Amino acid sequence: MNKDELISRIKDTNQTDERDEHVYAKSFVYTTILTQLLCIVFIIINIISSIKDRTDTKISDLVSLIFIQFAFSKLYQFKMTKKKLDLILCIVYTIFMILAFMEYITRINPISFA
Repeated sequence: MNKDELISRIKDTNQTDERDEHVYAKSFVYTTILTQLLCIVFIIINIISSIKDRTDTKISDLVSLIFIQFAFSKLYQFKMTKKKLDLILCIVYTIFMILAFMEYITRINPISFA
């Protein structure tokens, strides 16, 4: 079967092209990496400005964003591969995300979790 027949068959059956799926997957990878890098840059900027101004740094919101992305990524990998290491890492990242989010909440609205 040649390329044109394959493309017409895919269009007729409303299936997605594997090349398109690969492009979409790579675009998500690159945007995720860019988002993670921006979070790290913002964390560094917040730390530097807090040292400069001698104030308390507030980075837990950005840290929670990083860990939630890691957790969902590992959850998806576990769903697809059923590797126990992915599930364990998902749980660990979720715990770190919850801790960072609790730190963020207590900084915004100091409440007692006891």
